[in-house]
Amino acid sequence: MSSHHVVRDNQEPALILHSIAYEDYPLIMNLLEWSPYVVVFDSQLPTVLEWGIKIDCIISNASLQQTLENFPRLASQLHFELQHKDIEGTIEFLIKKGHEMINLCGDFKLNKYNRTSIELVIFNKGNQYTYYSGKFEKWLPKDSILECISQSSFTFSNLIKKNREHHVEEDGLVKLISPSPFWIKEKW
Repeated sequence: MSSHHVVRDNQEPALILHSIAYEDYPLIMNLLEWSPYVVVFDSQLPTVLEWGIKIDCIISNASLQQTLENFPRLASQLHFELQHKDIEGTIEFLIKKGHEMINLCGDFKLNKYNRTSIELVIFNKGNQYTYYSGKFEKWLPKDSILECISQSSFTFSNLIKKNREHHVEEDGLVKLISPSPFWIKEKW
């Protein structure tokens, strides 16, 4: 980062590590590039600590004392918070802390999320799911594939629909518009 860039608190997406695998390491390192606020579910602590990731908040059903006994290396990160929440509660917690963008690595039921007040991106099993409030515009190369997840109909440009997938016709801007919010699934 050059010296003329100023990063405000909560400007970068918060990162929730819910269910990760060793294959996720390159992605997670990329998401950590701008030092986001990192939330880790306690089931992921062994992997996250092994990778040397700085933790800001742990989601756990255990007490602070139990967590420190189980993971003594956390004692060096005494500034972390301990919360008792599920994924939906964690998203709400981050919204209340002022985060407008959240990246989540792990399983999440897409139909449980229907807010348009924040930008939510989910990374799971080689796919990226992004929530849009009704309009998607992005430059994509020819033959890229998108899957639209919604109960509504779409109008679109520079795309050919094949079953549930939309294939990009030509290099260029792609547009999808729907009367209601929807998810876009892309490979990453």
